[in-house]
Amino acid sequence: MTLKDLKILTDALINLGDFMEANSDGDESGISNEIGEKYNQAMSIIDKERYRLYLRNALAKNKRKLKNKQFGIVYIDKHGRQSQVFSSDSTTKFIDKSKKN
Repeated sequence: MTLKDLKILTDALINLGDFMEANSDGDESGISNEIGEKYNQAMSIIDKERYRLYLRNALAKNKRKLKNKQFGIVYIDKHGRQSQVFSSDSTTKFIDKSKKN
């Protein structure tokens, strides 16, 4: 499910709850209670799914940020021409992100 699907489902449940509340005359108290319980269960499932999607999206964003970066030197002349990138695997240094400022 997408967040848009969850929003549509949430709105439909809210509208159903409002309809039942506005149109019940007291004779359906047992049914209203049962519908209320089912409504709460459905909203709980929706909230859990929203949180799962939020975490999945947050992790995907962090994975993109955790890519290794490599730096090198490029020489540019006065005409804007660039040399190849000079780098070396023997001078590669990995920095632990947990120690980053």
